[in-house]
Amino acid sequence: MSPATARDAALVLGDSRLSWVAPDAEQGLLFRAGADLGLRPLAGRALLHVVAAESPNAAHRRDLQRAIETLRARWLGPVALLLEPRPDLPLNPAGALLLGRALAAPDLLGPVSVLRCPDVPWPLARGVARILRLARLPACVVTQAQLPPELSQAVAAAPPGR
Repeated sequence: MSPATARDAALVLGDSRLSWVAPDAEQGLLFRAGADLGLRPLAGRALLHVVAAESPNAAHRRDLQRAIETLRARWLGPVALLLEPRPDLPLNPAGALLLGRALAAPDLLGPVSVLRCPDVPWPLARGVARILRLARLPACVVTQAQLPPELSQAVAAAPPGR
């Protein structure tokens, strides 16, 4: 068994790194999943901003899915997702596809936007959106300038992850 496979197997067996910070917050940091942050950028909206700094291995996928399922139940409806990949995000297309498939459950997610910040290369943002679309999620790439002003300000104020 390779070291990476052994690490993933150990994580699947119970090494959850999902940590709830303030799951009932109207705005701000809700959870950490490994190096990723889950934020609610706008008060009262069913919008989740995930700052993605970690590639999704099996345990990480499970943690993100559990977090989104929990928020869907708390917010009483599908969760709109604003996914912000960090420029140094390690590439794992297979893991991203498996995460997308796990999140493609009916009524779990609303629209999915991949945020392309100035320091994120276009190929990375487009690649993430393409993988999510392959998983049957309605994903598109947006820039911060395309966001409504209120959301753009909240995203700019978000912590960088890690």
